[in-house]
Amino acid sequence: MYGSLQNLMLSTMQNMPATAVGMSATELWYTDRRAYTITRISKSGKTFWMTQDKNIGDFEIRVYFSKSKDKWISKGGFTVLVGIHDPYTDPNF
Repeated sequence: MYGSLQNLMLSTMQNMPATAVGMSATELWYTDRRAYTITRISKSGKTFWMTQDKNIGDFEIRVYFSKSKDKWISKGGFTVLVGIHDPYTDPNF
């Protein structure tokens, strides 16, 4: 079974708004969601970098657009929703 029904439903959404520096993004994990802010965008617009809103260090995560999956994917393989700021930590884990 997938982590949470809500994250599964969110991961199937078509979410392809134009990216802009300063926009919110949410990375969908198994049952959690982490909120980020877009910090820079490649010239092609097919890749962007984001930092976590909770300042847990000074690092960026690379995100690319997967044509085959028709969605944004983080370097870790998780779905990223652009323009959505919806953090959640599952209290059961």
